Amino acid sequence: MRISVWQTALSLDHKVDEQNLMAQDGATFFRTMEQWASLRDRPYHPLAKAKQGLNEQEYLQYQAEFARPVALNWVAVDKTLLQCGDGVEDLNASFPARYLLPENLQAELDREMQARGIAGSHVALPVHPWQFEHVLQVQLGDAFAKGDCQQLDFNQAQVHATSSLRSMTPCFNSADYLKLPMAIYSLGASRYLPAVKMINGGLSEKLLRQVVDKDETLSRSLHLCDERKWWAFMPPQATLFDEGPRHLSAMVRGYPAALLDDPECRLLPMAALGTPLPGSNRHFFDEWMDYRDLPRNQASVLTLFRELSHSFFDINLRMFRLGMLGEVHGQNAVMVWKAGQAQGLLLRDHDSLRIFVPWLERNGMHDPEYRIKKGHANTLYHDRPEDLLFWLQTLGIQVNVRAIMDTLAQVYDVPVTALWTVLRDVLDNLITTIEFDDEARGMIRQQLFEAPNWPQKLLLTPMIERAGGPGSMPFGKGEVVNPFHRL
Repeated sequence: MRISVWQTALSLDHKVDEQNLMAQDGATFFRTMEQWASLRDRPYHPLAKAKQGLNEQEYLQYQAEFARPVALNWVAVDKTLLQCGDGVEDLNASFPARYLLPENLQAELDREMQARGIAGSHVALPVHPWQFEHVLQVQLGDAFAKGDCQQLDFNQAQVHATSSLRSMTPCFNSADYLKLPMAIYSLGASRYLPAVKMINGGLSEKLLRQVVDKDETLSRSLHLCDERKWWAFMPPQATLFDEGPRHLSAMVRGYPAALLDDPECRLLPMAALGTPLPGSNRHFFDEWMDYRDLPRNQASVLTLFRELSHSFFDINLRMFRLGMLGEVHGQNAVMVWKAGQAQGLLLRDHDSLRIFVPWLERNGMHDPEYRIKKGHANTLYHDRPEDLLFWLQTLGIQVNVRAIMDTLAQVYDVPVTALWTVLRDVLDNLITTIEFDDEARGMIRQQLFEAPNWPQKLLLTPMIERAGGPGSMPFGKGEVVNPFHRL
């Protein structure tokens, strides 16, 4: 709590530059929106801003909202000790620098590798400077002592943090972004990047690419990052669940270049729409209303919120019908805005796709057979469709869209009940028109509209009980009054 208070105070003192948003190119606009989203981090999580492990100087240097460049470090790793994703077919042709550096910096890095005599035997992996300074020698000292890993002098690539802190923008005009391990504690969990997570993400991405072909709306409106290119240190005696190797890895996250390069398109992490700017009444809906020549009034705000909600839930309910839901809190769910319309949804971080296998199978798909450590909590597989719907109710509505509604109510003085009423109408219409069978449609109506209570994620007690151990963000399950019963 103490960390959260002083770090939040630093963020609130800083002003994100939100001037001339629509004059920015697509990549610059996206980066600005990531900085905006970072100000709040996860809405309603009382300790979301706490990044345990960062001192004040590091917090100011590495948090996205301060927009400071981050100079990547690099470590050379013996090729025979790397495990790679399906997007890496040949290490001689698919290596991180190829995607993350312009040609002149690739050449500079290669010159150092040649000078060290390891250009043919090792591959250079980028490392976050905080990880480089605080973690690698502690966790992997033996590998460095043996020469399996070598710290390089090269550090010319300067990137910027996104709202997730350890995911970085490219250092030149490129659609390839970077995700790294960073062993700080955020949301009660260490932010390492193990191979098993990326393996599971690859299995999920295969499912997502299948589902796009099974629904006409999804084929137009659901967009996916390519997360199949990754490299992870994996010595022969290690297992997928060992502590040390998960601290040295890298993923190239390829965004759809057609979206970033389209002058009529803008990408917004949905968290930016649910984050008020301190001391300001600015919101992206200002630009949206101006683009559409709409008056800045409550009716216009409700119109745009209806369009945004329809796009978001149309996609998610269609995915649910086919047996899956993405992790659609506001940091992972990216709104695709095009020519004044909510065109669709871009998903990233595929390792948290939730599934209900019987519905996958009846739609021609199969159990991806996720790698899950025996005895550890599983949040990917679900025994009932109601359990899968939990994620839409909690992350999709109570965290993501509720934050947007609360922010719109604050910025534009719109009654929050009016926004909830719009949401109810949108959901009611979609449940009626999407091709659910009668049993599924009845279940969704029961869970969303008729049940007196909704599920709710519990946060603080599970965090205290975990006490900083390994794993994803700890949470429990409770209940809260059905929000639609309050209207």
